[in-house]
Amino acid sequence: VEVLHQFNLVRESCFGQDLAFNYKSQIEQFEIAYKKLGISVTPKIHCIFVHVPQFCDLKGVGLGFYSEQASESVHYDFKQTWNNYIVKENLPDFAENLLKAVLKYNALHI
Repeated sequence: VEVLHQFNLVRESCFGQDLAFNYKSQIEQFEIAYKKLGISVTPKIHCIFVHVPQFCDLKGVGLGFYSEQASESVHYDFKQTWNNYIVKENLPDFAENLLKAVLKYNALHI
């Protein structure tokens, strides 16, 4: 339970767009609690311990600015429009239909 609590503090301190002043100490406290479990440090956990602080130091902002979630949401949303224009990539109308779909999507989202 302590590890999950500490991870939540890490999430709050640097996984959003804002970077808390104490994000490094939150990561250190999470690392201490995690290592007390006596389980292996997976690549994702290693990234949190080592590379998240490096990246946040370099950029000066939270990880939320670099999340793929927004662009993935746009892809999902665009697919609904694209379904009205879709043709196979090897057909001559593909490029023209793709352009029409993009223009329609953009017009709907101004």
